[in-house]
Amino acid sequence: MSIPKDVPPFAPSAAVSTTHSTADMLGQLSIALQDLVKSGAWSNQDQLKVCVAGTLPKDKFIVIQNFTKRGETK
Repeated sequence: MSIPKDVPPFAPSAAVSTTHSTADMLGQLSIALQDLVKSGAWSNQDQLKVCVAGTLPKDKFIVIQNFTKRGETK
């Protein structure tokens, strides 16, 4: 799949292309997080927790919890 040219790459409705390496995936994740900071949704000082979730062995996803926005900073 490729990203349609008229849709920003990290819009919820965008089709995201399959990455071919861990480096590609980390690059896309970095850009998405930078977009969150640029938009003001998150700050570089926010306390984050990254987890792998999912019940099926080959169907996992990454969860990024922002504890600062939830009011649970420690």
